[in-house]
Amino acid sequence: MSFSALPRLVVAWPALRDLRTHVPTRITQAETPDGTLHGLHFRIEAARFTVLPQLPDRAVALVRLDVAGDPQDMAQWLNCTVSITDDKGRRWLPLYSQLGLEIAAFLGDGQRAGPNCRQVIAGSGQGTADEAFLLPLEVLDGLRLEIRDQAGLPDALSLPLRLVMRPAP
Repeated sequence: MSFSALPRLVVAWPALRDLRTHVPTRITQAETPDGTLHGLHFRIEAARFTVLPQLPDRAVALVRLDVAGDPQDMAQWLNCTVSITDDKGRRWLPLYSQLGLEIAAFLGDGQRAGPNCRQVIAGSGQGTADEAFLLPLEVLDGLRLEIRDQAGLPDALSLPLRLVMRPAP
């Protein structure tokens, strides 16, 4: 390491340490598709996927999550972050794009795509959150939905996720 890089490392060290602590380390593994984290109750209402002809090696998936809790508990949440994990520790984040909205509308029984978890908690706090994902086909078994709150780290909730096939249009 050069002498000129040392001051940068000293200045960056607290930020790097903070970044490392933004990862959940105490993950509650629920046995059923519902559980509670920091006063909020989460339940997987639907979990669907399909394979589109344009992406034969990928699955587009929708996880519809019911969120309920006391408004005072919800006010303590800084952010609701949802991801899908597998038994190898790999993580997939939701699609917050036009593609994600289209996936949610298609797999959501033709309903308009709902808000995501972050928007539900920031809004009224009660309701249904739609999270859309793009996943490799080979990982569709043994998945878990992980929910966390930046203000509540290092705690997270992990729910078993069983995706059900929906035929492509």
